[in-house]
Amino acid sequence: MKHKDNLGFEDTVEDGEVQWMTAGSGIIHEEQLPASERMLGVQLWLNLPAKDKMTKPAYRSIKRDQIPEVELEGGRLRILAGSYDGQQGVQGNYQPIDYYDITVEPGKTVTIPQRRADRRCCFLCWGMYG
Repeated sequence: MKHKDNLGFEDTVEDGEVQWMTAGSGIIHEEQLPASERMLGVQLWLNLPAKDKMTKPAYRSIKRDQIPEVELEGGRLRILAGSYDGQQGVQGNYQPIDYYDITVEPGKTVTIPQRRADRRCCFLCWGMYG
């Protein structure tokens, strides 16, 4: 996916990568999707706290090698934002969030401990195929 915005950021988001955009006081952007037989993507929108709504807009590109991976019994976990088990991923300036991409092996289960009440936690879970 190709990203371009009025702040001057241009980026290509590849498989397994993340883009983090803070709309704040306003950003005009476009994403161009390449022709593809199959494409999977997820967008998570978080509402800024009232005191931060007019903050300066920003764009951040998070490449695969910047995303920590944790091996789990029965799968693996990628830290898209926040932290897990002492490993730190990227963190936004306005929302305390842990955001994980979890892959679970067929026939296995994975248990993720509950985080502190002052943090939001989101999971993307996938079964392993093949």
